[in-house]
Amino acid sequence: MWYKILIVHKRPVKEYLEWLLLATSIVVIISGLRQARASFWPSQIGSFEYVRKGEYLLDKGNFRESIKYFEKAYESSPENNTIISELIDAYFKYASYFVESKDYKNAIDYLTKAYNVRPGSSTIQNLAIMYSEKAVSEVHSDLAAAKADFKNARDIAASSAIASKNLSTTLFNEAVTAFKSGNDGLAITFLKEASLAYKNNPTLKLLGDIYYRRTELERARLYFGKALAMDPHDAAAREKLQKITKELRLAKTEELKDFEHFEMRCDKGLPVDANILKGSLERCYLDVGKDFKYFPDSKTIIFIYSQDDFKNVFKLPSGVRAFYDGNIRIPLPGRVLSEGELSRYIYHEYTHAVISALTDNNCPVWLNEGLAMWEEYKDRDDAVFLLFSRFVNEKQVSLNSLYSAFNPDGNAEKEPRTDYLLAYSMVKYIIDNWGIEGMRNLLARIKDGRHFVNAVDDEFLLSEKELESRWKNYVIKRYLRPLF
Repeated sequence: MWYKILIVHKRPVKEYLEWLLLATSIVVIISGLRQARASFWPSQIGSFEYVRKGEYLLDKGNFRESIKYFEKAYESSPENNTIISELIDAYFKYASYFVESKDYKNAIDYLTKAYNVRPGSSTIQNLAIMYSEKAVSEVHSDLAAAKADFKNARDIAASSAIASKNLSTTLFNEAVTAFKSGNDGLAITFLKEASLAYKNNPTLKLLGDIYYRRTELERARLYFGKALAMDPHDAAAREKLQKITKELRLAKTEELKDFEHFEMRCDKGLPVDANILKGSLERCYLDVGKDFKYFPDSKTIIFIYSQDDFKNVFKLPSGVRAFYDGNIRIPLPGRVLSEGELSRYIYHEYTHAVISALTDNNCPVWLNEGLAMWEEYKDRDDAVFLLFSRFVNEKQVSLNSLYSAFNPDGNAEKEPRTDYLLAYSMVKYIIDNWGIEGMRNLLARIKDGRHFVNAVDDEFLLSEKELESRWKNYVIKRYLRPLF
């Protein structure tokens, strides 16, 4: 009976064992899943919840609390690239917030955090540039600290050629700004730091230009020589190097005369009357300075050449009687100039020096020339009247003619020419209507980067079309009457 019963229950027992085995396997699997979820899923779920809260706070501008959540997400999932990117972005935004208030130290702290999380190209560049910005802010107050931060910037950027090049470009741009504002010493500091970060041709050439303007010819020759060595096909560097070499030869026979506001350098054999020159220079300094309310602290350097030396060194068109390139350069004929002739030369070129300084070299060339001619002919407008009758007609009196004046393809190589006279007449029109104070205000707007037409609109409430119409009527009535 027992046997029969056993036989009868043999199959159900087998099935029971199979189901028991399956159930045990399911339990094991579920237990494993639970363990896996305990070790994996909570951190992932928590990480992205932290990210969500971080993003919400970041949108609200709560940088500090936002970063705390991003940092928690990063601690939970340090290998997750999305979380890393979110954290670095938050660091960058907080650093930008500090930059707005010029708090470079805190900006650097958070950019350093970003760099430590992932020292890639963007974090390297941002941190290097920020050290550079901090250094720029310290140059005037603490040069030693500035130099230390410049070095920090270079050290950070050194691991990336792109970062080093961008750092150099940033410093070069700072140098250009300083150079245009007349701060040669600061420009040199920036350029040398730029060259340490990444050597390039433009940096070396600008160093050469600055030393040339400072009449430090040996140093100028050194940097133009380096620039040419870096780029043997640079025709401009070669030309400047040749010019400086010629000037160095002339310097051996130069005589220096030191006046109160000027320094004159000329060949000992030239027929220059120092007393006449001194009187003209001092009157010019006072007259032009009074007109534009500008009296430079440093002395203006004037070079006087023979006609032959002037042509040989500068290779300029024969009609150029003098020019200003940071220093005044005047060629003399083989005779002693009268006081009137010398004064006109000096007033014209010294005005260029003043206008360049007043506008940080932002003044359009045609306006600078017009102002120089106005100072030269201020009391001799009758002479301008005669020139107009020879060179200008009504059709040429347009703003388009002014805009195209003095460009490389223009007709400024002969003097007097239409473009010089038009520039003069625009200047005289403005001063006759709004006075020299109006012109000073206009120049101040141009210094701030305003285009001439926009500056006129801001200062005198005249549109471009109205300005041209009024100026043209002024020229016709004042200078072109005999032609009609």
